[in-house]
Amino acid sequence: LMAQRAELRGLDSGVALARSAGRPQVTISTGFNEEVYTTRKVGARGRGLSTTAEVDQVLFAGRRIRNSVRSAETLVIAGRADLRATEGDLFTE
Repeated sequence: LMAQRAELRGLDSGVALARSAGRPQVTISTGFNEEVYTTRKVGARGRGLSTTAEVDQVLFAGRRIRNSVRSAETLVIAGRADLRATEGDLFTE
């Protein structure tokens, strides 16, 4: 019974994963440079800090995301039916 419930939780997480394909993705990277041997004026630092941020959003996926979400939701419904059947079998025994 516990294994069947764990399987249903895994199916539930599949819905969230399917939905995440259509959400924006953010990537942030940071870099730091320091010049050991500098040719700059006295007192000037040879250090640099750079940060980059990217945001990616899917504009059109040919209904692939919607269909994958529906498929994942259908698997959850089937998983719930399997859990009910397992519970019924267990309580009958």
